[in-house]
Amino acid sequence: MNSDKLYRYIDFFDLYNLVDRKLLRVSQAPGFSDKNEGFAFILREIEGKFLRAFGAPTGFEGSRIVNTLSYISCWSTEPNKVAMWLLYSRDSQGFRIQTTRTKLEAILAAYRDSYETSPDKIKSFSPKHGEAIFHVTYEDFREVKKGLESRNSEIQKKINCLPKNASNVARMKDYSNIVMETLNAFKFTSNPWSYKDEAYDHEKEVRAVIEFEPSDEEGNSLMGDVIYLSDTFPQCIHLAICDDFIEEICIDERCYDFKKEVFRSFLRKYGYSLRESHVFSSLFGEADMP
Repeated sequence: MNSDKLYRYIDFFDLYNLVDRKLLRVSQAPGFSDKNEGFAFILREIEGKFLRAFGAPTGFEGSRIVNTLSYISCWSTEPNKVAMWLLYSRDSQGFRIQTTRTKLEAILAAYRDSYETSPDKIKSFSPKHGEAIFHVTYEDFREVKKGLESRNSEIQKKINCLPKNASNVARMKDYSNIVMETLNAFKFTSNPWSYKDEAYDHEKEVRAVIEFEPSDEEGNSLMGDVIYLSDTFPQCIHLAICDDFIEEICIDERCYDFKKEVFRSFLRKYGYSLRESHVFSSLFGEADMP
Protein backbone atom coordinates (compact mmCIF):
# COMPACT_ATOMS: atom_id res chain seq x y z
CA MET A 1 0.00 0.00 0.00
CA ASN A 2 1.28 3.46 -0.86
CA SER A 3 2.15 5.07 2.48
CA ASP A 4 1.31 8.50 1.04
CA LYS A 5 -2.34 7.62 0.41
CA LEU A 6 -4.94 8.84 2.91
CA TYR A 7 -8.65 8.08 3.21
CA ARG A 8 -11.53 9.97 4.79
CA TYR A 9 -15.01 8.63 5.47
CA ILE A 10 -17.67 11.30 4.95
CA ASP A 11 -21.38 11.86 4.33
CA PHE A 12 -22.95 13.32 1.19
CA PHE A 13 -23.01 16.89 2.54
CA ASP A 14 -19.23 16.92 3.06
CA LEU A 15 -18.82 15.32 -0.37
CA TYR A 16 -20.98 18.06 -1.92
CA ASN A 17 -18.86 20.69 -0.18
CA LEU A 18 -15.74 19.13 -1.68
CA VAL A 19 -16.82 18.58 -5.29
CA ASP A 20 -19.09 21.60 -5.76
CA ARG A 21 -17.54 24.30 -3.56
CA LYS A 22 -13.99 22.87 -3.59
CA LEU A 23 -13.78 23.23 0.20
CA LEU A 24 -12.64 20.82 2.90
CA ARG A 25 -14.51 21.33 6.17
CA VAL A 26 -12.25 21.12 9.24
CA SER A 27 -13.97 20.86 12.61
CA GLN A 28 -13.07 22.47 15.92
CA ALA A 29 -11.75 19.93 18.43
CA PRO A 30 -14.63 20.26 21.00
CA GLY A 31 -17.07 18.99 18.36
CA PHE A 32 -15.62 15.47 18.38
CA SER A 33 -17.51 12.64 20.05
CA ASP A 34 -14.44 11.30 21.86
CA LYS A 35 -14.78 12.56 25.44
CA ASN A 36 -11.03 12.18 25.98
CA GLU A 37 -10.03 14.18 22.91
CA GLY A 38 -6.93 16.21 23.79
CA PHE A 39 -6.32 14.36 27.08
CA ALA A 40 -2.64 14.09 26.15
CA PHE A 41 -2.40 17.79 27.10
CA ILE A 42 -3.32 16.75 30.64
CA LEU A 43 -0.79 13.90 30.54
CA ARG A 44 1.92 16.27 29.37
CA GLU A 45 1.11 18.58 32.29
CA ILE A 46 1.31 15.69 34.78
CA GLU A 47 4.53 14.48 33.16
CA GLY A 48 6.18 17.89 33.52
CA LYS A 49 4.86 18.66 37.00
CA PHE A 50 8.27 19.09 38.66
CA LEU A 51 9.81 21.06 35.80
CA ARG A 52 7.71 24.10 36.69
CA ALA A 53 10.11 24.83 39.55
CA PHE A 54 12.69 25.69 36.89
CA GLY A 55 10.28 27.96 35.06
CA ALA A 56 10.00 25.50 32.17
CA PRO A 57 6.78 25.94 30.16
CA THR A 58 4.64 22.83 29.87
CA GLY A 59 2.74 24.16 26.86
CA PHE A 60 -0.63 23.66 28.50
CA GLU A 61 -3.05 26.58 28.76
CA GLY A 62 -6.14 24.70 29.89
CA SER A 63 -7.94 22.04 27.85
CA ARG A 64 -10.95 24.19 26.94
CA ILE A 65 -8.77 26.98 25.55
CA VAL A 66 -6.52 24.57 23.65
CA ASN A 67 -9.57 22.84 22.18
CA THR A 68 -11.09 26.14 21.09
CA LEU A 69 -7.92 27.17 19.26
CA SER A 70 -7.53 23.87 17.41
CA TYR A 71 -9.09 22.42 14.25
CA ILE A 72 -8.55 18.83 13.15
CA SER A 73 -9.21 16.96 9.91
CA CYS A 74 -9.20 13.19 10.50
CA TRP A 75 -7.94 10.73 7.88
CA SER A 76 -7.03 7.06 7.87
CA THR A 77 -4.43 4.84 6.27
CA GLU A 78 -7.02 2.03 6.10
CA PRO A 79 -9.30 1.98 3.02
CA ASN A 80 -11.22 -1.25 3.59
CA LYS A 81 -12.07 -1.81 7.24
CA VAL A 82 -15.59 -2.96 8.12
CA ALA A 83 -15.38 -1.11 11.44
CA MET A 84 -14.83 2.22 9.67
CA TRP A 85 -17.81 1.75 7.32
CA LEU A 86 -20.01 0.72 10.22
CA LEU A 87 -19.00 3.79 12.20
CA TYR A 88 -19.12 6.42 9.49
CA SER A 89 -21.81 5.00 7.21
CA ARG A 90 -24.52 4.08 9.67
CA ASP A 91 -27.25 4.82 7.14
CA SER A 92 -25.39 2.77 4.48
CA GLN A 93 -25.00 5.93 2.38
CA GLY A 94 -21.50 6.97 3.36
CA PHE A 95 -18.53 7.71 1.13
CA ARG A 96 -14.79 7.23 1.34
CA ILE A 97 -12.51 9.61 -0.52
CA GLN A 98 -8.83 9.14 -1.29
CA THR A 99 -6.08 11.74 -1.47
CA THR A 100 -2.40 11.87 -0.57
CA ARG A 101 -0.50 13.31 2.35
CA THR A 102 1.42 15.50 -0.10
CA LYS A 103 -1.78 17.12 -1.39
CA LEU A 104 -3.14 17.54 2.14
CA GLU A 105 0.08 19.27 3.21
CA ALA A 106 -0.20 21.55 0.18
CA ILE A 107 -3.70 22.81 0.99
CA LEU A 108 -2.70 23.36 4.65
CA ALA A 109 0.27 25.45 3.51
CA ALA A 110 -1.92 27.40 1.06
CA TYR A 111 -4.44 28.13 3.84
CA ARG A 112 -1.72 29.50 6.12
CA ASP A 113 -0.16 31.57 3.33
CA SER A 114 -3.45 33.19 2.29
CA TYR A 115 -4.85 33.62 5.79
CA GLU A 116 -3.82 37.23 6.36
CA THR A 117 -5.86 38.39 3.36
CA SER A 118 -8.80 36.06 3.97
CA PRO A 119 -12.23 37.60 4.64
CA ASP A 120 -12.68 34.90 7.30
CA LYS A 121 -9.59 35.99 9.26
CA ILE A 122 -10.10 35.80 13.01
CA LYS A 123 -9.06 39.09 14.58
CA SER A 124 -5.68 39.02 16.34
CA PHE A 125 -5.09 35.31 15.61
CA SER A 126 -3.20 33.40 12.93
CA PRO A 127 -2.58 29.69 12.26
CA LYS A 128 0.71 28.34 13.56
CA HIS A 129 3.39 27.30 11.10
CA GLY A 130 5.37 24.09 11.31
CA GLU A 131 4.51 20.39 11.14
CA ALA A 132 0.75 19.90 10.99
CA ILE A 133 0.14 16.28 9.94
CA PHE A 134 0.61 13.50 12.48
CA HIS A 135 0.19 9.74 12.58
CA VAL A 136 -1.81 9.06 15.73
CA THR A 137 -0.22 7.09 18.56
CA TYR A 138 -2.69 5.11 20.66
CA GLU A 139 -2.25 4.85 24.42
CA ASP A 140 -4.25 3.47 27.34
CA PHE A 141 -4.91 6.91 28.82
CA ARG A 142 -6.12 5.58 32.17
CA GLU A 143 -3.08 3.40 32.68
CA VAL A 144 -0.68 6.12 31.51
CA LYS A 145 -2.26 8.63 33.92
CA LYS A 146 -2.04 6.13 36.77
CA GLY A 147 1.61 5.40 35.96
CA LEU A 148 2.58 9.08 35.79
CA GLU A 149 0.85 9.86 39.07
CA SER A 150 2.63 6.92 40.71
CA ARG A 151 5.94 8.13 39.31
CA ASN A 152 5.28 11.65 40.59
CA SER A 153 4.48 10.27 44.01
CA GLU A 154 7.87 8.52 44.13
CA ILE A 155 9.63 11.68 42.98
CA GLN A 156 7.86 13.67 45.69
CA LYS A 157 9.01 11.18 48.34
CA LYS A 158 12.63 11.67 47.24
CA ILE A 159 12.21 15.44 47.36
CA ASN A 160 10.68 15.25 50.83
CA CYS A 161 13.76 13.34 52.02
CA LEU A 162 16.17 16.07 51.01
CA PRO A 163 18.11 17.51 53.98
CA LYS A 164 16.18 20.36 55.59
CA ASN A 165 19.30 22.11 56.84
CA ALA A 166 21.00 22.35 53.45
CA SER A 167 21.44 25.69 51.74
CA ASN A 168 18.96 26.78 49.09
CA VAL A 169 21.59 26.28 46.42
CA ALA A 170 22.36 22.74 47.62
CA ARG A 171 18.66 21.85 47.86
CA MET A 172 17.99 23.15 44.35
CA LYS A 173 20.94 21.15 43.03
CA ASP A 174 19.66 17.97 44.67
CA TYR A 175 16.11 18.72 43.48
CA SER A 176 17.42 19.23 39.97
CA ASN A 177 19.26 15.90 39.99
CA ILE A 178 16.12 14.07 41.11
CA VAL A 179 13.94 15.69 38.47
CA MET A 180 16.48 15.38 35.64
CA GLU A 181 16.45 11.60 36.08
CA THR A 182 12.87 11.59 34.78
CA LEU A 183 13.52 13.55 31.57
CA ASN A 184 14.53 10.52 29.51
CA ALA A 185 11.13 9.00 30.23
CA PHE A 186 9.16 11.91 28.75
CA LYS A 187 6.62 10.72 26.23
CA PHE A 188 4.21 13.53 25.39
CA THR A 189 6.68 16.14 24.19
CA SER A 190 5.40 15.97 20.61
CA ASN A 191 2.06 17.49 19.61
CA PRO A 192 -0.54 16.14 22.08
CA TRP A 193 -3.13 16.03 19.28
CA SER A 194 -1.15 13.09 17.88
CA TYR A 195 -2.30 10.87 20.77
CA LYS A 196 -5.64 9.13 21.27
CA ASP A 197 -6.94 6.49 23.63
CA GLU A 198 -6.28 2.92 22.51
CA ALA A 199 -10.05 2.32 22.22
CA TYR A 200 -9.78 4.07 18.82
CA ASP A 201 -6.77 2.20 17.43
CA HIS A 202 -8.91 0.55 14.74
CA GLU A 203 -9.03 3.93 12.95
CA LYS A 204 -5.29 4.00 12.07
CA GLU A 205 -5.71 7.75 12.03
CA VAL A 206 -3.65 10.50 10.46
CA ARG A 207 -4.54 14.01 11.62
CA ALA A 208 -4.16 17.35 9.92
CA VAL A 209 -4.09 19.94 12.71
CA ILE A 210 -4.51 23.70 12.43
CA GLU A 211 -3.79 25.55 15.69
CA PHE A 212 -4.27 29.26 16.13
CA GLU A 213 -2.18 31.58 18.27
CA PRO A 214 -2.26 35.32 19.05
CA SER A 215 -0.79 37.15 16.09
CA ASP A 216 0.15 40.31 17.99
CA GLU A 217 0.94 41.48 21.51
CA GLU A 218 -2.60 42.61 22.13
CA GLY A 219 -3.86 39.15 21.26
CA ASN A 220 -1.79 37.53 24.02
CA SER A 221 -4.17 38.89 26.64
CA LEU A 222 -6.99 36.80 25.17
CA MET A 223 -5.41 33.50 26.20
CA GLY A 224 -7.03 33.54 29.62
CA ASP A 225 -10.52 34.46 28.45
CA VAL A 226 -12.23 31.18 27.55
CA ILE A 227 -15.67 32.71 27.03
CA TYR A 228 -14.34 35.31 24.62
CA LEU A 229 -12.41 32.68 22.69
CA SER A 230 -15.45 30.43 22.47
CA ASP A 231 -17.43 33.26 20.92
CA THR A 232 -14.60 34.27 18.61
CA PHE A 233 -13.75 30.97 16.94
CA PRO A 234 -16.18 29.25 14.55
CA GLN A 235 -17.13 25.58 14.90
CA CYS A 236 -15.40 24.80 11.62
CA ILE A 237 -13.15 26.38 9.03
CA HIS A 238 -12.89 25.64 5.31
CA LEU A 239 -9.76 24.96 3.28
CA ALA A 240 -9.73 25.42 -0.51
CA ILE A 241 -8.72 22.21 -2.29
CA CYS A 242 -6.89 21.81 -5.59
CA ASP A 243 -8.66 20.31 -8.61
CA ASP A 244 -6.95 16.92 -8.27
CA PHE A 245 -7.22 16.71 -4.48
CA ILE A 246 -9.79 13.87 -4.62
CA GLU A 247 -8.25 10.89 -6.37
CA GLU A 248 -11.08 8.41 -5.79
CA ILE A 249 -14.64 8.34 -4.43
CA CYS A 250 -16.05 5.11 -3.06
CA ILE A 251 -19.60 4.50 -1.79
CA ASP A 252 -20.92 2.02 0.76
CA GLU A 253 -21.99 -0.99 -1.30
CA ARG A 254 -25.04 -1.48 0.97
CA CYS A 255 -26.60 1.72 -0.39
CA TYR A 256 -29.75 1.16 -2.44
CA ASP A 257 -29.06 0.87 -6.17
CA PHE A 258 -31.39 3.73 -7.13
CA LYS A 259 -29.55 6.04 -4.73
CA LYS A 260 -26.19 4.96 -6.14
CA GLU A 261 -27.40 6.00 -9.58
CA VAL A 262 -28.46 9.40 -8.24
CA PHE A 263 -25.02 9.90 -6.69
CA ARG A 264 -23.28 8.74 -9.89
CA SER A 265 -25.29 11.20 -11.95
CA PHE A 266 -24.43 14.00 -9.53
CA LEU A 267 -20.69 13.23 -9.54
CA ARG A 268 -20.54 12.79 -13.31
CA LYS A 269 -21.24 16.52 -13.69
CA TYR A 270 -17.96 17.23 -11.88
CA GLY A 271 -15.93 14.63 -13.76
CA TYR A 272 -15.87 12.01 -11.00
CA SER A 273 -16.70 8.32 -11.22
CA LEU A 274 -18.02 6.31 -8.28
CA ARG A 275 -16.62 3.01 -7.06
CA GLU A 276 -18.29 0.66 -4.59
CA SER A 277 -16.72 -0.81 -1.49
CA HIS A 278 -16.63 -4.59 -1.21
CA VAL A 279 -16.05 -5.11 2.51
CA PHE A 280 -19.58 -6.46 3.05
CA SER A 281 -19.69 -8.65 -0.07
CA SER A 282 -19.75 -12.43 0.01
CA LEU A 283 -17.17 -14.27 -2.08
CA PHE A 284 -19.12 -17.55 -2.06
CA GLY A 285 -20.92 -16.77 -5.30
CA GLU A 286 -17.65 -16.00 -7.06
CA ALA A 287 -15.76 -19.08 -5.92
CA ASP A 288 -15.16 -22.08 -8.21
CA MET A 289 -16.47 -25.03 -6.25
CA PRO A 290 -14.18 -28.08 -6.19
